[in-house]
Amino acid sequence: MCGYVKVSPVAGEVALGETLSMTSATADAKIYYSINGGEYAEYNAESKPVLDTLPSVVRVYSSNGTLADSIVINNYYTQLKCEGVKAKPNG
Repeated sequence: MCGYVKVSPVAGEVALGETLSMTSATADAKIYYSINGGEYAEYNAESKPVLDTLPSVVRVYSSNGTLADSIVINNYYTQLKCEGVKAKPNG
């Protein structure tokens, strides 16, 4: 079985427009990803996917044609929350 895919940044809170990097433990494996239930696309490190909507679900797996495909990993991303700004009138 191909090694599972690691996605960076890890699932959780991210900023809108975050670029995703993906790697597989199987050196010659191709990585496939789907964002929010869309069609799977082959990962290209020169043209990394971008999270242009949040929340988002990114599904990833790897395949090399010889070994069985890796398990599908679901990565859940939500909008990074900013702390509220507290005004201090007069200083």
